[in-house]
Amino acid sequence: MNFTQCENSTDCRFIDNAQCDNTTGRCACLPGFTPEPPAGSGASASAGTSCRRAVLGDPCRPHLQDCSTFLSYAVCDSSTLTCTCAAGYKVETVTSYNATTNTSSSSEECRERQLGDPCSDSIDCEAVIPNSRCLLQVQTPASGNQSSNSTASPEGGATVTYVCACDKGHAPVSSNSSCECLYMHKGRCLPVKIDHTTCSKHSDCNEVSHSSCTNGVCACEEGYGSAEEGSQCEKLVLGSACEEDSDCTSRLQNTACVESACACADGYRSNANGRACVKCECACVW
Repeated sequence: MNFTQCENSTDCRFIDNAQCDNTTGRCACLPGFTPEPPAGSGASASAGTSCRRAVLGDPCRPHLQDCSTFLSYAVCDSSTLTCTCAAGYKVETVTSYNATTNTSSSSEECRERQLGDPCSDSIDCEAVIPNSRCLLQVQTPASGNQSSNSTASPEGGATVTYVCACDKGHAPVSSNSSCECLYMHKGRCLPVKIDHTTCSKHSDCNEVSHSSCTNGVCACEEGYGSAEEGSQCEKLVLGSACEEDSDCTSRLQNTACVESACACADGYRSNANGRACVKCECACVW
């Protein structure tokens, strides 16, 4: 990124926005600027004849403020030595209009991430959104978006992305820029628990897949039942479609295929939550 040799900055006066680097004895761009090659020359940046303001993606020097001088929330990435957005910020294209010249121009800026924005690591989210993290989001045509901690392969037709989402026991506020605790107990924010955690909208329950806000409480969706002490919603076997007994018994003991639906076998009845078939102590009544 250095130009011609120099003894002082006067020697660099013919290069816009440059000064003499006393360490190398060569002209170099001022902090916040980067070399610009002559138009149409095909020359590398180091052969430039002037220095322009740095933009995202430009080379930078870690010990100088090449990125943050004119770019808000930008830093010099120590591994790539290029200007990039700081943790918690994303690249966004901004279009501005000049009324005097009646022209529009676009530039890339660093904007604060919000809930739902793509991420690659939790620091991308928690740096600017308290009580958030980067979560796997599985989107299916039937159920829409479902945030999950699972790394299992998605079902057919589903797409997977990583987005900023609220941490366990928290839900987004209206601005999508912060997360609030749903249930505080003895100074500790507790995770969403099916049939216990109160809610005002479906997204309050997104922490548990296949759940929704029903009558002000997080509950499992139709066809799913509470499992693992209310921390999960698992697909119910009883009532699901089948063609033969093995379709049911392979997933739940003491069942049978009755009229194309899994049901408890003779001499058994479903328990209170409909997730198991228990032996009848007396004559079963259906």
